[in-house]
Amino acid sequence: MSLTAQAEALTDTEDLGQDGAMMCGRCRATGIDVRSFAPLIGATIALGVRPLAGAGWTPYPDDRRLIDDLIDLADQVATHANAAGRLIGTAQATRAHAAAMFADAACADPPREMDMAYWASVMGDCDAAAEILWPLLHRLRAVYQRLMAAPEHLGETYAAVYRLVTAGRVLPYDGRWITGAEVPS
Repeated sequence: MSLTAQAEALTDTEDLGQDGAMMCGRCRATGIDVRSFAPLIGATIALGVRPLAGAGWTPYPDDRRLIDDLIDLADQVATHANAAGRLIGTAQATRAHAAAMFADAACADPPREMDMAYWASVMGDCDAAAEILWPLLHRLRAVYQRLMAAPEHLGETYAAVYRLVTAGRVLPYDGRWITGAEVPS
């Protein structure tokens, strides 16, 4: 498989985006204010999936499960980014080798044109892969940063609530007053 084909395969981030969309749906079902999980929404969109509003999602039982899911998704994104980084390294090393072999074939007397054409095609494959991989790597790094910011963003949004609970006070049943949502009758 060519390096370009491998790079194109890595650009498929839809599965990661679907995981993010599912988490967004679960956040909505839990009653979390949409602004508080905006980093997750942004990461999901950057992964190529638009989170859809709708019913049918299972609410998160507690904030720990949500944070665990955020960290798991961030780990998956990091793994994907690492794979892209390794492939960039492979493309760079392969291109350097191909350039040396091209130069060797060009300096032969007479020049080995078939070898030159082969090594030129290898360099072209490496260049095409790099054109795909660098933007992918930057996008995945941005997604990772958004996901890692999400727990802190949630914490800032609900810091007053956490202080209230840790002080021994009790929240109203269901806690939906935080979001302004109407309690179903």
